[in-house]
Amino acid sequence: MGIALTSDDRVLFFGDSITEAGRNRDNDAILGNGYVTLIAEALNGLLPGIDCLNRGVSGDGVLDLARRFQSDCLAPKPTVVSLMIGVNDIWMGLELGVGATAARYEAELNTMLARLTEHGIRLVLMEPYLVATDQYLLTWRADLDARIHVIRRLAEKYATVLVPTDAAMNSQPDTTEDGVHPTELGHRLLAAAWLEAVAPGSNAR
Repeated sequence: MGIALTSDDRVLFFGDSITEAGRNRDNDAILGNGYVTLIAEALNGLLPGIDCLNRGVSGDGVLDLARRFQSDCLAPKPTVVSLMIGVNDIWMGLELGVGATAARYEAELNTMLARLTEHGIRLVLMEPYLVATDQYLLTWRADLDARIHVIRRLAEKYATVLVPTDAAMNSQPDTTEDGVHPTELGHRLLAAAWLEAVAPGSNAR
């Protein structure tokens, strides 16, 4: 199930450092060096004039997204919101004891998605992912899987597009620098998975 995008759409990408990827927070035209730029380039090749905005912020968890939801997600008046969040909640929970639990994660996301739906904004949900490069990261896996299941449930609830990023990022070696942050290859795989789910026939490879 894709989305029938047009050149009049404004697609906003909402998330953490994986999404931010070096974007310029003072200049919306500079989308960064990650998957958002690759998607924007592919979409503009098909639909010249389509508008893409990057609202990723490094270090964010779901509670941070909730705090800046009005200013960074609703205020720019997108027609499509693509959201990926979750791995920082696991890290903050394990290392700092402050990350949102899977239940809180689901509740916060559900509130945001309900509001977006009320505004007629179409949704794209990207799974959080993890490439377990060592034994320590393997201990994150159960919590990560719980959050992937949350995203899948919400995608079904809101009848929206689901991007299976975890499978994509674990499909090849060397897709991340540290199990989380994508390499150039990883960003290409994220963009390709997004385009395949949202706009079949596009190509970011």
